[in-house]
Amino acid sequence: MKRPAALVFAALLLPLPAAPADDPAAPPTADDPVAMRAVAARLRDEAADVRRVAAEEHTRAQQECWKTFLVSRCLDQAAQAHRDGKLKAANLESRSRAIERELKRREVVERQTKRAERKAAQGNSQ
Repeated sequence: MKRPAALVFAALLLPLPAAPADDPAAPPTADDPVAMRAVAARLRDEAADVRRVAAEEHTRAQQECWKTFLVSRCLDQAAQAHRDGKLKAANLESRSRAIERELKRREVVERQTKRAERKAAQGNSQ
């Protein structure tokens, strides 16, 4: 495993709280690809929600800014809040993509291992 990929994967596991194994709300383990796909999908959905809310709040704030005395300052603050929301969404999407990349890498390794085993078995039978 390449070092950056290992660091990304380790970072993904850090924010997950520890829970007992019999707890139905326990976070998925790294060995459960179905649960990890669900986590990635949840992160992607959360990112979309954050982006949507940030855009709606930005539009509303822009309209409200024209009612204030310091219009430019208000617009700048609204734009900064919008950028912060987009950055948060981008971070969530990045985590989702990292999970999906790791799952894809595992699938490739598993396929290569199976292919090598089949090839070795065919070589031994001949």
